[in-house]
Amino acid sequence: TGQISEDGRTAYATVTFDRPADEIPAAQAQAVVDTAKAAEADGLQVELGGTAVALTEAPTAHIAEAVGVVVAAVVLFLAFGSLAASLLPIATALVSVGTAYAGIVLLGHV
Repeated sequence: TGQISEDGRTAYATVTFDRPADEIPAAQAQAVVDTAKAAEADGLQVELGGTAVALTEAPTAHIAEAVGVVVAAVVLFLAFGSLAASLLPIATALVSVGTAYAGIVLLGHV
């Protein structure tokens, strides 16, 4: 019906849990992921998304971001010659990114 494309090559299914995603045990979400991945075969690609699926994924290490901030701080210190002057742009950037991220999270709950 509406879940299969006209050429029959693409389809989707919606899995709905009986409670909010943050209340679903990780083992239950992992069972859904395992079942979907077991269905993959030659010519069949399975993709998953959603908050419950995110519970099953390992948290990503933000090492690259931390290294980038440190390198930027060093470059700014060398350019400005003052610790206070070099940390002000870094602090402004971190507050801006944090505020933008919080806004995205809040808008995602609409």
